[in-house]
Amino acid sequence: MTLPQLNHDAYTVGWVCALRYEVNASRAMLDEEHERLPRGPNDDNSYILGQVGKHNVVIAFPGAGVHGTEAVARTTAHMIRTFRNIRFGLMVGIGGGAPKSPDPADPANDIRLGDVVVGEPKGRYVHPQKVDHTEAAANVLKDLTQSLDRVELGIAKVNTVADENQKTEILDWLSSSDYGTEQSDLFSKRQPGTSQWFINSNEFQHWLRGRNQSLLCQGIPGAGKTIMASIVINHLNSIYYDVRSINTSFIYCNFRRQYQQKPTDFLASLLKQMVWQHGSIPEDLRSIYERHKVLETRPSSDEILEVLRTVLCSCQKAFIVIDALDEIQVSDGGRATFLSHIFALQGSTGVNILATSRFVPEIEEGFFKRESAFLEIRAMDDDVRNYIEGHVSLPRSIMSKDPELESEIKVKIIDSVDGMFLLAKLHLDSLQDKVSRSEVKLALTNLPKGSKAYKEAYEEAMGQIKCQLTGFRDLALRAIAWITCARRPLTTNELQHALAVRRGMTEFDEDNLVNVGLIISVTSGLVAVDEKSNIIRLVHYTVQEYFDQTWEHWFPNAHRDVAETCLTYLTFDTVGTEAFAL
Repeated sequence: MTLPQLNHDAYTVGWVCALRYEVNASRAMLDEEHERLPRGPNDDNSYILGQVGKHNVVIAFPGAGVHGTEAVARTTAHMIRTFRNIRFGLMVGIGGGAPKSPDPADPANDIRLGDVVVGEPKGRYVHPQKVDHTEAAANVLKDLTQSLDRVELGIAKVNTVADENQKTEILDWLSSSDYGTEQSDLFSKRQPGTSQWFINSNEFQHWLRGRNQSLLCQGIPGAGKTIMASIVINHLNSIYYDVRSINTSFIYCNFRRQYQQKPTDFLASLLKQMVWQHGSIPEDLRSIYERHKVLETRPSSDEILEVLRTVLCSCQKAFIVIDALDEIQVSDGGRATFLSHIFALQGSTGVNILATSRFVPEIEEGFFKRESAFLEIRAMDDDVRNYIEGHVSLPRSIMSKDPELESEIKVKIIDSVDGMFLLAKLHLDSLQDKVSRSEVKLALTNLPKGSKAYKEAYEEAMGQIKCQLTGFRDLALRAIAWITCARRPLTTNELQHALAVRRGMTEFDEDNLVNVGLIISVTSGLVAVDEKSNIIRLVHYTVQEYFDQTWEHWFPNAHRDVAETCLTYLTFDTVGTEAFAL
């Protein structure tokens, strides 16, 4: 059964535990458990989410092997940063005993830990009973048996919760990647009714029905490869949702996350997903966890591969989907190493592998050697038409409905995109500042095409930004500069804080925070927000490539401005309700 999933702001009660045993008891008291949510940056806590009565509760506990007063304080601080709406805090733990009697002459008169139980019978649970001596022994035994049955059920529930809690702890230790959130974000952006041609293709159906099959899906930048991967993953999950013996795991590669894209990181994430679906923790994984936990080390690729083989061999069938294989770093040999591991895994287990990529000879050659199938991903005219019909809107300056102009927009954009979904979006965005029908028609006539289309589209968008009112223009340029130059993806809150800092400030002023919706609206379609993860990013990696080449033209002082902002931010004694590692 799918667990309900709320957002971070829905939780108002924080419940901090220091030990696993305390977590088990706390988890058993939840009336309902919720789907996990991604942790904030630098947050190494483990969380269990749920509901008690009408309250949404966060149960927080330190990462594996971390204990003590300082650890609990850090756990609380991280929890408050990740779940910003927490208003009540509880500390659930084992008591430290009561103080001794003040009478030194009578040291035996002491209260020791465990001497006092404070309680109140509730509902149907066992509690002391007064029994009439004339009552039949059989009735007493019957009542006692019923009470013990309820106790056994309660113990079974606590044991189940304890097992689930340990499973969560081990898997969170194994990998912090949360591709599930990314999958939800991406699949929500698809245009309903598109991509059916891919699902119905002979290549995909053969891959779906067979074993030990590889399918490489290549496409030009902006063709919709990542959205197609999300559609494939959703298709697999929908048809095999109730079949535990069939396993689906996936990876979304991203050039901005090189620090999380080592071969071992990918393998650990795949194993985490497989075990989570498989049900129980394999004993060899438990042994790896216990050994490395003591040594404070990480498992090797060989150790993870061995457990992966064990899990996959227990499956009736398994699928691995890898998006944007071309975005894995090649300078350290990471991509070649990861592919060799995946193909070796396929050879020993028969797992099916599907990958998307730009046209990269090295990747193509690797799949060719495996006698893989190949299928090009491109934006079909019917799919582009469906997308435009779902998103087309006339500029605000053209007030009346104009079916003829809308039809011309569809025809001209379909003709210009040449298999690139992203261009359709950019072209639609480029029409929004046109003030008359003639301007719209002129823009349609001059829509960029071919290999230089992206560069021209991005320059058109930057031209629109530069023509805005000064305040909107400066906000857009600063936001794009921060997103482009940051060494890791930023959340919306982090970017808001960065943009709120001004040179010469001595304390943080929350009145400087800018609405995220305004940031999106002034950046002419170049910036997007992933709603589930709250990451704000450039709309496509080709935008990043464009700014990597042109940033000195658009924002030449970006790196200096970023450094000054960070230094100023570090000098603040207080930074409002939240602080971030900019």
